[in-house]
Amino acid sequence: MEWVERIQSVLKDPLQFVRDLKAENDQRVIGIFLPDVPEELIDASGAFPVTLLGGEKAAGGIGSIPSFACSLITHSFWQATLSELDFLDGLVIPHLCDSSRAFFHIWQRNFPAQFSDLLRLPKKLNSQGTKSYLVGELRRFKEGLEKAFGVNISNEGLWKSIDLYNENRRYLKTIQTRRSQNFHSMSNYDFFSLVKSSMLMPKGEHNQILRKVLAHGESFPVNPRSTPPVRVFLSGKLVEPLEIFRWMDEVGFLVAGDDLAVGSRYFSYEIEDEGDALSALAQSYLQRIPNALVEGPEDRLSFMLKKVREDGLQGVIFVHLKFCEPLIFDYPDLKKGLDREGIPNLFIETELHSCAAGQIKTRLQAFAEMLGSKE
Repeated sequence: MEWVERIQSVLKDPLQFVRDLKAENDQRVIGIFLPDVPEELIDASGAFPVTLLGGEKAAGGIGSIPSFACSLITHSFWQATLSELDFLDGLVIPHLCDSSRAFFHIWQRNFPAQFSDLLRLPKKLNSQGTKSYLVGELRRFKEGLEKAFGVNISNEGLWKSIDLYNENRRYLKTIQTRRSQNFHSMSNYDFFSLVKSSMLMPKGEHNQILRKVLAHGESFPVNPRSTPPVRVFLSGKLVEPLEIFRWMDEVGFLVAGDDLAVGSRYFSYEIEDEGDALSALAQSYLQRIPNALVEGPEDRLSFMLKKVREDGLQGVIFVHLKFCEPLIFDYPDLKKGLDREGIPNLFIETELHSCAAGQIKTRLQAFAEMLGSKE
């Protein structure tokens, strides 16, 4: 299928894809980090937001980045120093941890001519002044884009972008529901390839692809396994390399729930029409899947337990990037809570381009067999 080949080509070399896209459309490109950067504002400014998710090459040693930073940060800066990100017109980083903040200042110092912004998103979502603070932060970001690029982002223009992104989220959520109800409809690898590509492609083109996926229905390339899968919840930020999902398919897992930034956390919400687009965008932050080190109406453990119970999931798999501070800080409490409830769980640690494939496959196989034996 032509659109399947399109997705595969984008994932094979996303930087070249975006470079070609920029040359073809003569459009500004803004790099963004996970999670929660308001892409709709960047889109409404006329620029194309692309998520930096690493590449196929392994990063070399970098003196400017401390050794305890996660591989996503070190790899992205390595790409920049080799001019692999020379097509970017700017970079936006949410303040998630010390490493992300340090990366922002290092980027500013090394690329002073580029637009850059550090989004200071709230850590307490259930405080009285959270929404008004967030509206103010989004307005500051909006005005920064307008000043840097000489544009005006109108309320109508922002709503147009929001509608486009809402459509993409709605399609992904529909496909997710379909595959959760019928495990033959799509493999883990195929689904999360769609999610990852949605963060690398223009939403208009990606929406066309998702419409084709939905139109194919049950004729989409199927999961060849005949036995019912082991249904699990997957927790983390991003799963790299993407082949880990192939290994999950091979041993019989169905990822029926997750809190991944390159997953449900990216598409599980919609921005509701409140009239003022900035206010509606801010409100959506208060309704998303709980994030690491963010205090909200529902904590990560409560969300995880609810999904496991309501959807009849058999276990939880944590996939963490090494040195990811927010996930590392949260993990002990999450594990204690799952153990206390008698929910089996598995922890896997990875790095971009440094993956112990044989070990991970063996551990996934053993976990699948253990969960299967408990049925």
